[in-house]
Amino acid sequence: MAITIYTLSIFSLVYFIYEGIIVPSFRSELRYKFFKVRDRLRMLKIEQGDEIDEEVFKYMDQSINAGIKLIPALNLSSYLRSRDELKDEKILKKVHERMDLIINNDDAELGRIYEKTIKYSTIGFALNLGGILIFLSPLIILVLLLVILIKLPLGVKKQIQEISIIPDYRFNVIFTETEVDYELC
Repeated sequence: MAITIYTLSIFSLVYFIYEGIIVPSFRSELRYKFFKVRDRLRMLKIEQGDEIDEEVFKYMDQSINAGIKLIPALNLSSYLRSRDELKDEKILKKVHERMDLIINNDDAELGRIYEKTIKYSTIGFALNLGGILIFLSPLIILVLLLVILIKLPLGVKKQIQEISIIPDYRFNVIFTETEVDYELC
């Protein structure tokens, strides 16, 4: 019982440090990266003016702003809800139309901005998922141990096959740890 309490206390402390100190720092850094990307997009629009399609600019700006706003909310729950939402054909069609407009744009700089937006959103999702992994770590370790234990008999079987072919005088050396006089064999 005491071991369980100590273990849970340690997990809670690690979780507190992760969620209370580490993740907020990284979220702030991500927000600044999003701001930088958004500023670059807006500067590009100012520099190129009508060369950038207004609709593409609007969708990308909305996407970056959504990334900034949703950094703390990008988690497994929101992922599952959005996956369910995208089962609606009308919504999925609209999303694909917007993506096609952005991806098929001729401006390479807009493509890089879009890729960075996706990258930063993915990093935010991974950061928010880290808290769950702390509590799942015992299960992950258990699964890894099971994989090792399943592979171990396969290695032992091969070793036994190899040992069974060893000449008798070497067999005695392995199991009795005494040297055999090779001249007698």
